[in-house]
Amino acid sequence: MKTADSTAELERWGKLIRRFVHDLRSPLTVIKSNVDYLRETPLSELGDEAGPVFEDLSDAVRQAEALLSALDDATAAAREGAARTPSTG
Repeated sequence: MKTADSTAELERWGKLIRRFVHDLRSPLTVIKSNVDYLRETPLSELGDEAGPVFEDLSDAVRQAEALLSALDDATAAAREGAARTPSTG
């Protein structure tokens, strides 16, 4: 029974991690595309476009940080739960 429980727990973690990886790709794509844009555009040509580009970058970084924080909280909670669960063997 413990093996089935362990397998189910691993499957749940796998799904959670896949979701986070997927969700992290969105802000990272925004960051990458904006960095590429900034790299290819001379600063003298950015003008009024610079503000929105940097705002997009800031928003994407905040999204990524929030997702990483949530993942950290989830793994900490799982570690605490595992530490409280008596092992049977």
